[in-house]
Amino acid sequence: MKTHNTIIILTLFAIALLGCVARPGAAATIFNADFEGSAVGGDTGKTNLDAGTSVGDWTVGAEGGEHTGVRASGGNQAAAFDRVAPQWSYTANMGSTEALSGGITVSLDLHALRQNGAEKLATISGIDAANQPFFTVTVDETDTSNPKDIILNGGSTINGVQLQAGSFVNDKLRTVTLELGATSYDVWLDADDDGVIDGGEQLTGISYLTTPTTGLAALSFESAVLSGSGSTGPGIMVDNINVDVVPEPSTLALAAFGLLGLIGFRRRKR
Repeated sequence: MKTHNTIIILTLFAIALLGCVARPGAAATIFNADFEGSAVGGDTGKTNLDAGTSVGDWTVGAEGGEHTGVRASGGNQAAAFDRVAPQWSYTANMGSTEALSGGITVSLDLHALRQNGAEKLATISGIDAANQPFFTVTVDETDTSNPKDIILNGGSTINGVQLQAGSFVNDKLRTVTLELGATSYDVWLDADDDGVIDGGEQLTGISYLTTPTTGLAALSFESAVLSGSGSTGPGIMVDNINVDVVPEPSTLALAAFGLLGLIGFRRRKR
């Protein structure tokens, strides 16, 4: 009787695990920065950015210049990377490098600080384990009128990023979400901040620039000043950078089948 009860319990447990295989596991965060722990002011060095980062860390290639810093507005803090010659460069390093096959979600609040001047572009790139960019999101500030554009891999465009010239006001931040898959990605942008993703605020099935090696290792934030433009670069504000990976359910499947095998073995033994 005791053996019979054990078999029933193991069978029910195995069925529960198999049920989990049909849906993704719980998301694991591999990067998170809200800059609330950073000191407000003009410091965007590694130590200050890391202080506002709970998962992962930062590499600072070249700090921004004028207007750069951690800014506070409306009870919220965000990092502003602004103009410097020839370029500013910041890299958000993931806490671990995870494969794209199970799905990775990148979410961040974005605000382009400047809209005056010509040929000013800021880029956000996904970096793989071989230190190569495999996708690029460009904030286009070359036009002095609103709205601005987000250009994906130099091709497809989402139009309508809400900007405020020279402003550090956090209520102008707009959430950008990227769903990264094994070979392509989707992008959502609530440009008008109405809480609804409209048809013109999403693009799906965008091919990567190159085939990623292993997975997402980092996000690169850079000013992209065009050669000969004479510009000292654009500025962007970023906040609430969060990267989640959904584990593949293969481990659960193996565990379930292992339990089913154990049940069969015990039955044969009897």
